[in-house]
Amino acid sequence: MNIRPIQLGHWCAETTVYQADQYCLIVSFFSFLDLSVSCLRLALVSGWTPRWVTWETFSFRFFPGLPVSQAICVLKDKLVACEPKLSPFKPCVLCEYFYNTLIRHYQLYQFVLCRERDVEQTSAHLEICVPPQPLPLMAGINAEVWHYQQQLAALSAAEVEKRTNMLLLRETLHLEREHTLQRAYDELKSQAEILDRQILETLVKGVIGTQIQALQEILQTEIQTTFEILELRLQKRALILNPPVPYPPPFPLEERAKKSTKAQEQKKKKK
Repeated sequence: MNIRPIQLGHWCAETTVYQADQYCLIVSFFSFLDLSVSCLRLALVSGWTPRWVTWETFSFRFFPGLPVSQAICVLKDKLVACEPKLSPFKPCVLCEYFYNTLIRHYQLYQFVLCRERDVEQTSAHLEICVPPQPLPLMAGINAEVWHYQQQLAALSAAEVEKRTNMLLLRETLHLEREHTLQRAYDELKSQAEILDRQILETLVKGVIGTQIQALQEILQTEIQTTFEILELRLQKRALILNPPVPYPPPFPLEERAKKSTKAQEQKKKKK
């Protein structure tokens, strides 16, 4: 028997257009399957041709937002209109079929198929980074050895930083001293064109005081920095004198001597 697909009304096509959430899509899909299977079962059991079992006339578009009582009245009017085209017993079967399918689950169909659809879209930006190529096993070192090397490198870097800061401070004080002398000379030049003895003595005392103050700051900084560098060197020396035990640990001298004697004896036996 050749059975064509049964037309299920405009709402079936609309359900494929709406992009609702997953729950509504699942409920709509199973409702659609339920109605489709019921229509096919009715067509096969009753012996009707598929054109009589159609939802085009009784589609859900006649019942949007109507209560159950009004939906029953509309369904009754449609059945009365189709009654002249059907056999005497078929309107009762068709009415019972619609009551067991449409009217029984009427609230569910109203909720799923007639409510407004909310379009929800969720997007996530995902970046996948390839992990870096691991180093070869030969380049690996023991954790204690690595920590020891990091301590030595940190002490060396701190010593270099101390020396650099001392040189920068010396240059800064030298530039500041030159600016102070130039400012004193400009002030003195603006006061009088001829330098007398008192003004000259004042200028010389100011220059000497500036020089002494700059040298004092440089000397104090150098002494403090020198002590700090010596402390860093002592720590570095203590680390160098106490290196970590290598892994795997070397064989003791006695075991090395025993192995060497055994190897020599085996060579002599082979000869």
